[in-house]
Order: sequence, then C-alpha cells, then structure tokens
Amino acid sequence: MRNWIRNLVLISTPVLLAACDIEPTSTGIWEINIDTPSGNQSSVWTISANQSISMAGDTVTIADEVVLEGNRISWSTESPNPDDPSGAALRVNFLGTVNGDNLAGTIYTTLGNFSVTGARQ
Repeated sequence: MRNWIRNLVLISTPVLLAACDIEPTSTGIWEINIDTPSGNQSSVWTISANQSISMAGDTVTIADEVVLEGNRISWSTESPNPDDPSGAALRVNFLGTVNGDNLAGTIYTTLGNFSVTGARQ
C-alpha cells in the first residue's frame, strides 16, 4: 500500500505542476540600457505573460519567437541593419535572466554582441 501511494504521488506531482499557470518573473515594464560601441542605448520593454514583448526606443519593435520560462527570457526579431544602405534586415537575438527587479542579458547580432541591463519600473 505504501508503495502504491508513493508511486501515485511521484506520478501526479509533475502532472499537477505542469498544469499550473505560473506567470514568468520577467513580466512587467522595464527600463533597458544596451551597451553598444556607439554609446548607451535606452529603451522601454513591455513584457507580457502571453509571450509578447514590445520594445520602445527610437522605434517600436515587437519581438518574435519570445520564450519566457521562470526567470529566463529569450527573443528574436528582424531589425533594420544600420550598416546596410539598402535597409536589409538584421537578425537580433536576446538571452537573459531576471533576478528580482533586475534584468541582465546579451543581444547577439552579426554586428557584435551587446550587454543589456534593466530595472523594472
């Protein structure tokens, strides 16, 4: 009987946890700073629990391929390439983590990698 109860608990716990709808820790509005060779770039990121991110700075960008898992955050998007006069798109990827009200990560592009820091508003 004890083994049956133990097995039931072992099997049901992951199922119950998977069914929980836990909001990612990254949701909210963030003041973001990106350290680039041309200086610090500021923007405001609005991160929603429905896996959407809006980034407002010089322009407004909506991130694609957003993944919010616990304290981890990643996204990808296409952005105009500032070094290409034809305006060809540049793939931009971000990987980061949230620790309380602080966000840190890296933006990866073919132009280089840039450190990102942020604070929740």
